[in-house]
Parts: sequence; structure tokens; C-alpha cells
Amino acid sequence: RRGIPRPHYLKLIARASDSVRERLQAANPNEADDISVAVERAALNVDQSAHNEKIANAEGLVKSLFNDGRLDERQITEFAAAGRFEETCAALAICANIPIATVETMMIESKSEGLMVLAKVAGLSWQSLKLIFDLRGKAPEAENVDDHKSSYDMLRPSTAQQVLRFYRMRQDVAEIESA
Repeated sequence: RRGIPRPHYLKLIARASDSVRERLQAANPNEADDISVAVERAALNVDQSAHNEKIANAEGLVKSLFNDGRLDERQITEFAAAGRFEETCAALAICANIPIATVETMMIESKSEGLMVLAKVAGLSWQSLKLIFDLRGKAPEAENVDDHKSSYDMLRPSTAQQVLRFYRMRQDVAEIESA
């Protein structure tokens, strides 16, 4: 449906994909790897045409801001506070030099570590990261906020860069294997 906000839509697709994957793998255990790849590809293709236009527009805007030297924490925070999901994802992707689809995946994951790494690489403050958590609709639970803040404060930018490099290498290997 067109009225569903993008983060909620992506979560819905992810949950449905997990359910379909589990059922198909239970029925065909010998084909588990192929099923997993096929379901992932199908989930990525769902409603891509409308989303591609939104992402292209957001990416164009964010690249323009980046090229003009105006893509900074304040701008990313404004995107997140205004509920501009695509622009926030595009900004994080450009700052971390990773695909927007990867940021979108991190936005819908239940774990916060991926976004914490991206935010640290982008040089964002804890307050900005909290707005991004709010945008994705999955803020850290109240009792875990202090733990998340403490972890974020202790995360060194160099460590975040190493984690991101490892993630990129793993993603490159996965792309080569699926080709």
C-alpha cells in the first residue's frame, strides 16, 4: 500500500520474507541456500519502481549537499527529525560510502549496532543517533538507552571504520558468490 511509511513497509517485507524462507526451507531442506537467496532477491524486488524514484530524488539532493559541503550533522539531524527516511538513509550511505540499500537494511534490523557504527563513521552525536532510532520506529528500549549511549560513547571512530571495512568486504564476497 502506498500509505505505509517506508520503514514500516520494509519491516513488513522482512518479516514476511523470513516466514516464507522458513516454510520453504522446512519443506525443502536440501535447497536451503538457494531458497534463502531467492527469497532475499524477491524481497528486494518488491515495489522497487516507486521506491527507486524516491531514492533517486533523495540521493540527488544528498549528493548535491555533499558536493557543496553542506551535508553535515545538522542536515542529517533535520532529515531524521522531519521523518525523511530516504534522505536520512542516503546521507548515512554517502557519509559511510556504502549502498543506500545497506543503510535501509540496518534501519529495519532489530539490533542497533549497525546504525551505531554508521553514525560514528559519519561523526554524529548521540542525540542525532537517537533521532535516527526514532525515525526507524525502533528506539532502544528505555532500560537499554544508557547501555546504548555508553557503547556509542566508547566506540572509537577508528574501530567503527574497521567494522565498516569488514562489513564491506563480507558484502563484496557475498555479491561475488551470488553472481
